[in-house]
Amino acid sequence: MASDVRLSQYYGASHFTDNANWEPQRDSHWELVINLPTQAFPEKMNSARRAFTQNDSNIIRLAVQSVSLPALSVTPQSIKRGNEQVFIATNPTMGGQVSINCIDSIGYDIQNMLLDWFRLIYNFDGDKLMGLAVNYKTTASLLVFAPDASVIRSWEVFGLFPTNINIPNMGTGGGFTQITCSFSCDRLERTTVSSSDTNA
Repeated sequence: MASDVRLSQYYGASHFTDNANWEPQRDSHWELVINLPTQAFPEKMNSARRAFTQNDSNIIRLAVQSVSLPALSVTPQSIKRGNEQVFIATNPTMGGQVSINCIDSIGYDIQNMLLDWFRLIYNFDGDKLMGLAVNYKTTASLLVFAPDASVIRSWEVFGLFPTNINIPNMGTGGGFTQITCSFSCDRLERTTVSSSDTNA
């Protein structure tokens, strides 16, 4: 009978509230902080904006509604001998595509802010020249918070730059305008390890 009680407690849900280690992580407790490039735009680009500021980075941080980071992966490479085959991990990948979704705003003009960043890569409304990587690649941080606002996990994103900015479709539904963007990054680094990652 005692064994049945233990099993009932183990397979029930009370451990999510009786033990702080089982506190569920909320999917909305996070921030993406992109350090927008601080290099000034070349004069020939004729832009009213000459350089991004820290306030611009804060505006993007508050506009982001969702983010997905690239998967960490390795390639299994087979080794065959006789009738046996084993696999060894090779070619680790720590970078790739990053996707974010932003709500556009009228006063801060999120769409043009992102397009100004993209124009550092390719001056699509000017001389049609490509920019230098040192001017458009940057870093970002994804911070994951506990309900008490403490940081429990964080990822540093290196070599970040936009590869696709989806200019929103216009319609008559009365909803909010959202901007979907794809980015490339060189690598990810985990910078904060939660205690829950190391204790069962």
